Amino acid sequence: MNEARTPFFQSIRTRLVIVSIVIEATMLGLLIANSVRLVSAVMEERTEARLQTVSPLLNASLGARLFERDHASIKEILNQLVHSRTAELEYIIVLDDKRQVYAQAGKVDPAHPPRVDSSIQSSLSDLVYDTAIPITLGGQTVGYAQYGLSLASYVTSRQNILRQSLLIAGAEILFTLIALGIAGYLLTRHIRSLLEATRRISAGDYALRIPVNSRDEIGLLGQNFNAMTDAIRARIERCASPNRPCTRKRSARKSPCIRSATVSSPPTRRAVSPT
Repeated sequence: MNEARTPFFQSIRTRLVIVSIVIEATMLGLLIANSVRLVSAVMEERTEARLQTVSPLLNASLGARLFERDHASIKEILNQLVHSRTAELEYIIVLDDKRQVYAQAGKVDPAHPPRVDSSIQSSLSDLVYDTAIPITLGGQTVGYAQYGLSLASYVTSRQNILRQSLLIAGAEILFTLIALGIAGYLLTRHIRSLLEATRRISAGDYALRIPVNSRDEIGLLGQNFNAMTDAIRARIERCASPNRPCTRKRSARKSPCIRSATVSSPPTRRAVSPT
């Protein structure tokens, strides 16, 4: 008898693993997306906080000197701010009250300054948030300052978090795949034994018994299978025995034609001789 094997993708073990992996991958994807969203929100909040810190600093340090037209001092302040690692400023352009370039520092073309970004999301293309502020002194505008705030550190942090999250998710999916593969094998190996037993019984091997090594539902199924096999074998043995026929004899019944043939005929009269 040819042994028919269950296709790999139609087995219970494979379906269990695939469904579990899909569910876990979906949940991990949602968690990673939410983590990236939270990191982006924190990045925007910290960028706003840095802007609120840098703008008053520039106004306080440049206001009086711009009013006095102290170009050397302004140039020194701009160089210190641009080359400072804590400030993370890519460039600074200082304009006078007539919006003419007065001083600049950093990698920027004063004749063609970058456009001011309307939001932090629009600055992710070049990783520099461009903004401009007025410089005031005693409530009077004495000039303007445009500067670019670097977002490279925040974007790098977000990428590192995303990379680590993907690595952790991949490791977890791999561990789940291995664990479910082992668990699926332990759960379905008895089912494969039952499947093999049904094939052998269908081939006429009624002496087969399945070893029962567990007390769960699979073990109970094996016990019931063995009981069913014993009952079938006992039935076949009774049918094969000449002294114990497997079918009951039906009581003989006379057909209507036989009953009509056996009806007693009327008694024959004896002739009386004349005296």
